[in-house]
Amino acid sequence: MAYTSIATAGWASGGGVQAAYDKLFRWALKSNLVCEPLADVQPEDPTSNGSSVTLFKQAYFASADVVAATTPLNEEADVTPVKLPAPAAVVLTPTEYGLAVVRTEKLDRRGLVPVKPIIAQAVARHAGEVIDYLVQTELRNATNLFRAQNRASTVTITQTDLLRATDIRKSVTTLRANMAAPRDMNGNFVGVFHPDVVHDLREETGSGSWRVPNEYGTDQNKIWNGEFGLFEGVRFIQTPSTLRTTDNDGASSEIVHRSFIMGAEALAKAEFQAPTTVVSPQTDLLKRFFGVGWKADVAYKIFRNESLIALQSASSLT
Repeated sequence: MAYTSIATAGWASGGGVQAAYDKLFRWALKSNLVCEPLADVQPEDPTSNGSSVTLFKQAYFASADVVAATTPLNEEADVTPVKLPAPAAVVLTPTEYGLAVVRTEKLDRRGLVPVKPIIAQAVARHAGEVIDYLVQTELRNATNLFRAQNRASTVTITQTDLLRATDIRKSVTTLRANMAAPRDMNGNFVGVFHPDVVHDLREETGSGSWRVPNEYGTDQNKIWNGEFGLFEGVRFIQTPSTLRTTDNDGASSEIVHRSFIMGAEALAKAEFQAPTTVVSPQTDLLKRFFGVGWKADVAYKIFRNESLIALQSASSLT
């Protein structure tokens, strides 16, 4: 008996049966982007969009001026005038960034799935990652730098130098001693940590170690992306984006994780052009090439070092 089947030559093997493909393209995994919204200082009344923009911080009188004024006035003598303290300047120099993708008309006609939404998603994600990278690069310039186990330098950090609850308390104490303003009405600061670092912190045992954080319950107002709770006066944000391929700079190439705890006005930004999508005009003679991309003209700068703590530690997981 003759069977029309896949196993024998005939209709199926002649092209009637083909390999199938899922037309849904799923995206690879990516970490959340969290750092850009933490820049809370911007120029409010710039003279123009120049080559740079300078922000000023007006200083108060020094302690010596305060002590000098505790001496009673002489009834018959005038006071000696003093100079007003000079303001400090923070200069931001915006720079252009961007990327573009060009697709062909022929691809549109032959693609398994519409390619335009895929390009749009990839370009938008690229823009966010570049901005997040720029922000974290500037945060690494913090002058208040604490290393786990009080290591003297980055290159001496070993795998056992884990972040501990005492490091969080030390950071918060330093911020408060610096008179750094908190990030919310309850007096809390915000911290950005790699999940591996948080894991070690939560694994710590003994008095004063990790306790169940306040997870806010139904109060979800002003929750930053990736934030999951409050511990020791720090609102914790987890993101793998803090780790870079160049961070194996500890002892014996140990991976050194960078974490940040900050108060208000720790970071400033200047935007001459906020990140925006660009659809390129068609300039080829047959109008077969379609371009889409993003561009920005921005700068990020530490505004108050007193409001920023940088932490370095290893992890038992990496």
